[in-house]
Amino acid sequence: MKILVCGATGTTGSEVLRQLHAAGVPARAMTRSSDSAQQLRARDTETVLADLADPGSLPGALDGVSGVYLASPASPDLAAHEANLASAAARAGVGHLVKLSVIGCAADSPITFGRMHHEAEEALRASGVPCTMVRPNGFMQNTLAWAGQLAGGAVYGPVMDARWSIVDVRDVAALAVAALRDPDTHAGRSYTATGPEASSPREQVAILAELLGRELAAREVPIEQAKESMIQSGWPEWTVERMGELFHLYADGLAQQVSPDVASVTGSAPRSFREFAADHLAAFAG
Repeated sequence: MKILVCGATGTTGSEVLRQLHAAGVPARAMTRSSDSAQQLRARDTETVLADLADPGSLPGALDGVSGVYLASPASPDLAAHEANLASAAARAGVGHLVKLSVIGCAADSPITFGRMHHEAEEALRASGVPCTMVRPNGFMQNTLAWAGQLAGGAVYGPVMDARWSIVDVRDVAALAVAALRDPDTHAGRSYTATGPEASSPREQVAILAELLGRELAAREVPIEQAKESMIQSGWPEWTVERMGELFHLYADGLAQQVSPDVASVTGSAPRSFREFAADHLAAFAG
């Protein structure tokens, strides 16, 4: 068994790669960046330069691979890029694909991300390669972006009182790795990855205040103001608009569901935000 990890330097891909290595499963990292490839090779990681947007680069990446973890950057071309990989995997005789999707993925999803990932999932299924879909909610790791604000005593952001079941990336990766290691059990299935409960940013800030032993406030910022700040910080406008859709989804209470899938697949309960924060307290403390 050798697993190709697409997006090996990304948020989930890097953790999937780490967990495969820890389990002794041979893995090949795929990146489109020469600098990233050099860094991965310096850590004795088998690495290949390839790009989902370039179908000609994919056969070499897939040579000798039995399974693929597929995570790709959010872009308007996500479905087409992942279809490229699925087609190449079918030609290469790959036995199993595990795709990082999104919670609520559906043709009629109220958010663009959900509709895009539905299109990508359909393309993977049409390729004929057995697939497993992993559909996480928002990542706990995203809250690490608050670290720069904490010294000022407050965290500023939109939808501070909206609650959604954010999940630790380590648990998302553990689910994906379990599926990659046992395709006979997990091929053809779709799993929703959430934390053990829904919580709001305001509640999460309160947990951080308790763990850090200091007073912290959660300051609400209107969604449109938050989007403008993101654009001024250099975020692509397309991505900012998609994030705005997510904020409204959270505000409408449409991402509060809690799934048993992490526990049922991995045998371990998903981490709570308190556990995540305690593990990353040094990063939050700055």
